[in-house]
Amino acid sequence: IGRSTETPIDFVVTDTVPGSQSNSDTQSVQSTISRFACRIMCQRTPPYTARIFAAGFDSSKNIFLG
Repeated sequence: IGRSTETPIDFVVTDTVPGSQSNSDTQSVQSTISRFACRIMCQRTPPYTARIFAAGFDSSKNIFLG
């Protein structure tokens, strides 16, 4: 929900090909994870709860919760 411009604490993640599928005819997709990344999960059935899971990365690229 925010993005850091500091390159030492951003990660590049390459998507994997699931199961026994081959990746010979397609390119791997890369994306980045910011130190301010979070996951928002919303339940679409009663009681309609929303949860935010957040963590951060420090300058040593270690994950911390807080």
